[in-house]
Order: sequence, then C-alpha cells, then structure tokens
Amino acid sequence: MPPLIILAGPTGSGKTETAVALAEMLQSEVVNADSLQIYKYFDIGTAKPAASLRARVPHHLIDILEPDEEFSAFDFKIEAMRIIENLHQRGCTPILSGGAGLYIKTLTEDFDCGVQIDPELKQRIKNQIVERGAPELHLELKKVDPVSAEKIKPTDPQRIERALCVYYQSQRPLSEFHQQEETPSRHDFPIHTFLLQWERTLLYANINKRVDTMMDAGLLEEVKSLKRKGWGAHLKPFKSIGYAQLAEHLEGQCSLSDAVDKIKQETRRYAKRQTTWFKKIPGAIPIPATPDDNAESLRDKISRHLNAALASFLVAAFLCVFAPAPVEAEETALQQIGRKINHQQWDQASKLLKNLQGQQDKQTRYLQARIQSATLNGASEKSLDALEAELNQLIEVYPEIEDYIRMDMAQLLLTRKQFKEAILQTQQIANRFPQSVLYHESQSLQAHALERSGQTITAVEHLEKLIQSLEQKASTDSDRELLEESIFQKARLLQASGKHQLAYETYSYFFIHHPATPLSAEAETQKARYELEGKIIKKILSEEEWATRTKGLLKEVRYAQVIGELNRLMKDQGPLPGKFYFYLATAHAGLRDRTQAVATLESFLKRYPEHKRVPEAKYQTGRHLWNLGKNNKAMAYFDSVIKEHPRDDWAVQARYIKGRMYEERKDFKSALEQFRYVAENYPSKTEGQVCAWRMGWIHYLNGDYKSAYEQFAENARRFPSDIASEDNLFWSAKAAYKLGDKEQARKRFQSAFENYPYTYYGLRGKELLTSIDPNAAKLKPRESKGPLDATSPSISKNSQYHLDRAREMIGLGLYPFAERELKQIDGSIRKNYSGVLWLSQLYNQAGSYSSAVRLLQLYRNFKGKEDEKELPRIFWTTYYPSAFDRIIQTQATQLKVDPFFVQGLIKQESLFEADALSSAGARGLMQIMPATGRRIKTYKNVSVTFESEEDLFEPGINISLGIAYLRKLQDTIGDNRAHLLISYNAGPSALKKWLKRFKHIEDPDVFIESIPYPETRGYVKKVLRNYWIYENLYGR
Repeated sequence: MPPLIILAGPTGSGKTETAVALAEMLQSEVVNADSLQIYKYFDIGTAKPAASLRARVPHHLIDILEPDEEFSAFDFKIEAMRIIENLHQRGCTPILSGGAGLYIKTLTEDFDCGVQIDPELKQRIKNQIVERGAPELHLELKKVDPVSAEKIKPTDPQRIERALCVYYQSQRPLSEFHQQEETPSRHDFPIHTFLLQWERTLLYANINKRVDTMMDAGLLEEVKSLKRKGWGAHLKPFKSIGYAQLAEHLEGQCSLSDAVDKIKQETRRYAKRQTTWFKKIPGAIPIPATPDDNAESLRDKISRHLNAALASFLVAAFLCVFAPAPVEAEETALQQIGRKINHQQWDQASKLLKNLQGQQDKQTRYLQARIQSATLNGASEKSLDALEAELNQLIEVYPEIEDYIRMDMAQLLLTRKQFKEAILQTQQIANRFPQSVLYHESQSLQAHALERSGQTITAVEHLEKLIQSLEQKASTDSDRELLEESIFQKARLLQASGKHQLAYETYSYFFIHHPATPLSAEAETQKARYELEGKIIKKILSEEEWATRTKGLLKEVRYAQVIGELNRLMKDQGPLPGKFYFYLATAHAGLRDRTQAVATLESFLKRYPEHKRVPEAKYQTGRHLWNLGKNNKAMAYFDSVIKEHPRDDWAVQARYIKGRMYEERKDFKSALEQFRYVAENYPSKTEGQVCAWRMGWIHYLNGDYKSAYEQFAENARRFPSDIASEDNLFWSAKAAYKLGDKEQARKRFQSAFENYPYTYYGLRGKELLTSIDPNAAKLKPRESKGPLDATSPSISKNSQYHLDRAREMIGLGLYPFAERELKQIDGSIRKNYSGVLWLSQLYNQAGSYSSAVRLLQLYRNFKGKEDEKELPRIFWTTYYPSAFDRIIQTQATQLKVDPFFVQGLIKQESLFEADALSSAGARGLMQIMPATGRRIKTYKNVSVTFESEEDLFEPGINISLGIAYLRKLQDTIGDNRAHLLISYNAGPSALKKWLKRFKHIEDPDVFIESIPYPETRGYVKKVLRNYWIYENLYGR
C-alpha cells in the first residue's frame, strides 16, 4: 500500500506551497492538518491555500465547518483516515500538511481515545466552562483525572472539555486510555514525516512579513465582515491569533498598530511552541530551509529522502477463510419469563414460572422475587415477610447481581414504610457498588425515603447532589427521566417547606430545560401560580433561555406550542433575534403550514438583510414555495442565493433544486446545465455527485442511451467511493445493454456486485447479470483478508464488573438491564475490528440489535464503501443476524411467504427490536398498529392470542400477524416484492395511484427510481437489499 507523507513545521515555514509541489510530483492530493483552516469564512488570517494552489492540486478538510461547529482531534483522525483510505484505494500517496501538532499526533499515535461522547453531555460540560470558567473546571478535572490535569493548562477549555467528557462518558480517565496506547498506532501503511526547519531569526522575519501581507490583503475587513454576520468572539476561530487581536482593536481595547504587533508577537511564540512539539515526533526527518529555497527546492530535498524510504516498501498478502455463521439460540424458559417481566406482563410471567416448579437455582428464585416485588398490592404481611427473607438470602447466594437484589430490597422496604432500613440498602449500593447502573435510581429512592420519613431538608440536599451527578453523567433515557423527576421533586419539597423563591426558581429551571416531559405542564402551572401571587421575585427569561426551551419543544415535535409561545413573545417583546424566526418557520413546516413558514422567513429577511443565515433563509423559502407549487417565486429565491451568495453551500443546494424543478417541467436542457455546473465545480460534495448521477438519469429516461452510458461510466470512473458509486456502475450497465453491448453490460453488472456486494444496486446487478450469464448465480463476495472472529479485548476492572452483570441479565432475559450494562463498556472499548465485533455480538445476545448495528455501522463508515467488501462473513452475520429465525421460518413456511423477505423487512422496520414503538404508535418487530393487528386477527387461518396492545411486543404474536398481512397483500396484489413493500410502507392506495401514474413504465428498476416519496423509495431499496443479503448469507 502507498505510504502517507506528513509535512510539518511551524507557521510561516512554507508548508502550503511545498505540499502542493510535492503532491504535483507524486500526482496526489493534500490533506489539511490545520485546526483553523477547517472553518469557513476565516480565510486570510488562517492563511488558507490560495485558489490558484487549490486549483493545481485537490485539497481536503478545508472549509468543512461553520464557525460555531465543534471539531476535536479525534474527529480529525476519523475524517483524515477516511480520506487517506480513499486515496490509497486510488493508488495515491496522500500528503498530510499542517501545523496542528495534536492533530498529527492523534492520527499517527492514536493519542486520543475512541470514546463517543453523548452530545447532551458535551453541551453540558461546554456550558459549565462558559458559566464557571475553565480554571474552575480544571480543578474538577484534577479530582477525577489528575494525570491529564497536570498536562492541560487551566486556560485550555477545549482540552479540559474533552478530558471531562471522556471521564463522565466512560467513567475512566482520559489518561488511562493514553497509558494503554503508549505504543504508536499500527497502521497498515508506512508513514514518512518531514519537518521544515528554519533558523529562528529567519523564521521570525518570515512571520513578520506574513502578518503584514495578511493586513494588506484585508484581514481587518474580514474580521469586520465576520462580526457583521453575527459570528461572536466566543467562537474557537475568533479566539485564534490574528482574529482575537483585531477583535480587541474593533472593541476599542487597543490601536491597530498595537494589534498588529501583538499578532506578530503571538505568532512567533506559537511558532516556537510548534517547533518544540514537532521535534518530539518519532522518526521525523528534518529538512533544513534557507532564504534561497522555494517550494520546488524543498520538494526536491524531501524527495531524496522519500525515494530511499520507498525503495524498501514491501506489500504482503494474507489468505483466510470465512468462519461459520453464528446460529441463533432459542430462548430459554428463564429468558421467556424475563421478557414477560420486561413488559410487566406479570400474570403471564407467573404462569410460565409455574412450569419451573421444583427448580431452586438462584436465577429462578430471583425472577420469582422480581414478580412478587412488582405485585405487592394486597399482599399479606406474611407474604411480605417471606419476600424480604428471600431477598436477604439471595444477597448471600447471588453476589453476581447483589446491587440489583439490594435495589429490590430497598423498594420493598420503602413500600413497607421501613424508611431507615430502605436508606441503609441504598447506602450499601452507593458504598459497595458506586459504578452500578442502578446508582442514580438507588439515590432517587433514598430521596423518596427521606421525604416520606419527614426529613425534607435532608432530602433536598440529597437531591441537589443527585441532580448535579445526573447532569454530568446522564447518557440514557432512563437517566434523563430520573433527572427530570429529581428536579421536580426538589421543587415540590422546597415549595412544601416554605422556601418559595427557591421553589419558583427550580420550577423556572424545569420550564426552561425540560419543556416537553410528563411533568412539564405541572411545573409550568406552579411557575405561573407563583408569578400570579406576586410573592416572589419574578424571573425574566433571557433570549438564550427562551432558545433552550424552544429547541427542547421542537425536539419533541411540540410545533403548535412553539408557534403559540413565540408569537406571544414577539407580541410582548417585539422583534426577536434571527434564530427565533428559523425556530418558528420549522414549527410551521412541521405542521405542514408552508405558507406561514414562508411568511416567517420573509419577515426574517426583511428585518435582518445582512444576517449570516440569509442564504439559508432564502433557500428554505424557495423550498417551501416549490412545495406549494409556486415555482416562479421559488426560482427567484434560488436565483438570489446563487447570485448574491455564490460561495455559500446553500447556493450549491439551490442549483440542485433548480435542476430538479427544470426536470419536472421537462426542460431537460436547463436541468442538465444546473446539474453539470454543480457536478463540475463541486465534485467532492454530495450534491455534486448526485447531480452527476441525475445527468445520466435524464439521458436514460429520454432514450439517449449513448449519452447515458458515457455519463454513468464517467461518474463511476471519477467517483469510485461516492454515495452513488454502485448506482453509476449499475445504470451504465443498463445503458450498455440498451445499446446492444451485452459484454460491456456483463462486465459492469459484475463490477457493481464485486465492488459493492452489500448494496442495493450491487445485488440487483448480480440479479441482472444472471439473466445474461447463468453462471453468475455462483458469484459470492470475495473472501476477506481480515481477522476471522472477535477476540475478547483486554478490559478494565470496571468494565469487567459491567460485563459480568450483562451476561447474568442476558441469561435471565432481562435484556434492558443487559443493554444498560453493555453501554457502560461501550465507551471504553477501542473501536477496532475485534472490539467492535465482540461488543456487537454481546448486544445481539441482549436483544439490542440497534446498538450492535450502530457500532458496526461506525466501523463500516471507517472502512469505506469500497473496502467494506473485505470484511469477513462473521461481520455480516452479526450485522444481519438471524434473529427470531425459528418463529419466522415456522410462520412463513405455513403461509408460503419467503422467510428471508420477512427478515429483511423486520430489520428495516425495527432493527429486530421487539420493544420498538414508533411515534405513530406502531409496535413490535413488524411495526403493526393496534387497529391493523385487530383487523389481521380476523383473517382466515390466523389463530393468535391478541388481547391487548402490549401483546404486539411479543415476537411470536407480532411476527404471526405481520406475515399474515403480507400473505393477504400477496393474495391481493401479487408477488411483486417492490409492490408489496410500497403497500406495506405507504399503503395499497399509494401503490394503486403510482401504478396508474407510471403505467407507461415497464422497466422495474425505472419504476422503483420513479417512486415519488423519497422515504418509500429508500424503504423499498433497503428492504430488497436486506432480503438479498439474508438469502445470500443463510439461504445458499
């Protein structure tokens, strides 16, 4: 494999021009490693490569973020590796160039860890840094991770934030990850690092000259323009050298000459720190630079070292065979009981438990105790005594889950009003099992015990500690619900104890931060009552607090409430900041009131003509008008975006939509002009690649198969790894077939399958290839060169604690608890192949298939579309598990429905989550609405016990009803699988309408691509892809 070349050096050393000269010599591309050039609009002060340089050589990771977006060193590693892998696929030698030492270290030495941070946790830490200051958070870091705190300055908020996020997400210090990763990361390609070195006085002279050049180029005007657009000084790029000093000048804190002197001074200091850092890079080769050097001479110096290194470059190939696919294990009797307990189906759980009478193993006894604990109403004192004695015995005989048993005991004691004893149990959990997933729940129970025992003040103090802990660590839905309940309980207790100002402030906090929960209405009522009585100091919400509340409501789809509140706010306070108009427009659009969404955005444009989000507002207005059928007005807005904001991303999207509008009008010449412009000028953007595909599609629909073939073939050559790579290969094959070139069609169908065997068009290509060449039916994905199986990784003592409990909970069928335990391991496992596969298989055993898919998808994304075909078969059988296979096979065979088709549909509908519940109320594996289930139950040959809506979460019942519905559809509309899926997703009436609308289309592939609803079109493709993959993995 080609190497990676890293070109590093201090600012002002000539890296940018030298990297371009080197890339031209090697016919390669440049990957940016500058932590500021990733931001849009900050151009002059970040010394972005000039347009002329970027025209000579493609550059990556420049202008990829808005100024207010976050981007960590770990994010850089993921993005850079994706690009490097892609360039290696094309036989290129990537040039990584930049002065961000931490970025380079993270990439080459795996310096950061792979912990995925919950966005809400990250925002909480960020808010605390803003509110309390970085030095105070640094003191907190000292308590939890003293090793990292020693290395991080109290004035470095980004690294403080990262370290605290890692700790609170994984419960492990960041320094512990670093200790495990002391050796450099083993990449499967060589890395050659070169450092441009200048004599210090010469380097400083370069820097001074460079700053003067930036000022002459308009750096001050750039800063003024950024501030006019609303970008604040608190943003990361505005805190960088050059921008920070000029912002101070504009605020009147210093003269312009003083600001320029400060820029030069700070840049020199930064260069000195860079030089020190880079000298520590292992194996780096210094390249001395002098005033006589230019980009070409420095390139030549590097190439002499590079040629010697490349002479010893060897490539080795290894062979391996597929491992057998895992076989789905049937649920044990205990697991069946546990599943009933999960759904609180206590009577059914008890009936199943009676079948195990006589068994006295600890697992059976524990499930019996859980059922008894949940059904205490009306129980005699004798029964309660017996249950308490049984739990005490279980604590002794079942230490593997002692924290769970003690929690059950605490709940029992609370029910029996033995408050002191209940508190002792929760204290035992806190002291002996501080890492328990039940820790916060146990502390909440303790607060209730304190309250009920009359210790109101102590309960409030306890709740304050619990709330602080939850705000730092809450990462699951159950944690967030507990946080909401705890805040509300605190407010209620303060109110009861006469501390009305504090109670009011707590209700106000709830109103702001938890606006769409079951307790929100009561909190709002209490807040309003206090304000009406006038006995407290009324809190006036700030704009940011209103924004926080509004975003919370939008997240929970409370559109009508958002509209009502913001309209009242505007009436009371007058015009609001620009972002509130976007909130309001989003709410109107969510209620399908596009006319009001347009009116709202037009009001924004009138009031804030120079706002940074003007291009977005114009684009969104155009989209709404297009959907309303007001095409001329829509076109005017899109033209305005393109003309007045040509460099903005919204201009690219505006051109794409214009192309679609022309396409609808059958003005194909104009559509092609728009698509061609985007495809040629933005080939690395999604829009550019989609436009390139649509150009071929227009030619194909118009019967110009020659132009279609040329376009699709060119797309496939230019974009081998883009989002439409397999689409281009497939449709170029279809066009070749139409032209009568069956050999070219055969090659391209085969290439689509061999390169993308786990995609819709790759698999559809194999189907059509078989019609040309029957031997193609034997084609299989190429054998992997990767590891065969998952090996248990080395894990910490804390992770082992959670793993042991997860395995116990899996055995008991208490799958939600098993998933919670595994998520505690998730953050600390390295996301390499073995770690991902090992944990995913555990998630599958716990019935948490969505968590497994999330992990495996991360690894697929890392590998890239072209490389994922190399993954071993066991990876794919984990990604596509044969879950509920026995039930599916039995029911499908009985009703003559293809079982692989059923599995493909279930994977798309619910990801095999038996407890799945949609926002519309569809339930279970095959997402059946209760009314639909009751109707299906009346079908002939359907005999299932379906008594309540909860029964739809039972796999056997849900699958039986779903398969019966598919059988009914087959009897009604035939066996065409695309038609069946349209009916299942959008309804039989939609299918009828589209069959009439597209009656002229005979080609099934063209028909599927012509489905008007993007959601349904994607659904059909995904389920068919799943079906074919299940058939290939398990059927042949």
